[in-house]
Amino acid sequence: MSRRYKWIKRIASLIIIILFFIIINGFFRENLRLLDERNWWQDKTSTLEGSLNKLKEKNEELQQKIDQLPAGLIVSELQVEAISFVPDDASRLEYKLSVTVENTASISSPRADGHILFSFRNPGGGNFFRTLWRAVEIPSLRPGEVKMLQFSGRISAQPREEMLIIINIDNQPGLAKERIFLPSLPVKKHPPLEKNNAHD
Repeated sequence: MSRRYKWIKRIASLIIIILFFIIINGFFRENLRLLDERNWWQDKTSTLEGSLNKLKEKNEELQQKIDQLPAGLIVSELQVEAISFVPDDASRLEYKLSVTVENTASISSPRADGHILFSFRNPGGGNFFRTLWRAVEIPSLRPGEVKMLQFSGRISAQPREEMLIIINIDNQPGLAKERIFLPSLPVKKHPPLEKNNAHD
């Protein structure tokens, strides 16, 4: 009995040692996983902090440029609300622009004249080879007033051209620009030909 008891005791001790090492191994594996996860989050945080710092620097540079501009009427935003070719004329383009103007001066601004320039170039790059312009009128603005204006019309253009839009106000600081690619014309589907029924 004593020998059998000794063997059972040895086997039990061996099992306990094996379980101990299994637990220790699992503990270290979990620690390694958590360490890898922590390192991954640290790398992510460092990358995000770097991007945020670059964004802050660009924002500060932009703000410095804005602060250096003399007070007056500034075009703070230019948006293309709608653009499409005239259905019956593929060389005519209809546009609708939204322009935000701000009076940064301490006095009211009188009515002002401005211009919208449309420059075109072929898809794929190259020089802008054609420029059109349109005169616009900017109403009077009170000190610090911000007003959104809308301009629409038709100009000559070709499908898939690259168009650069620039708006500026005469004798005033600041301008805005927007670049877009004109759409292709939709493919027109011709109606099927009617079949004439033969009569005997």
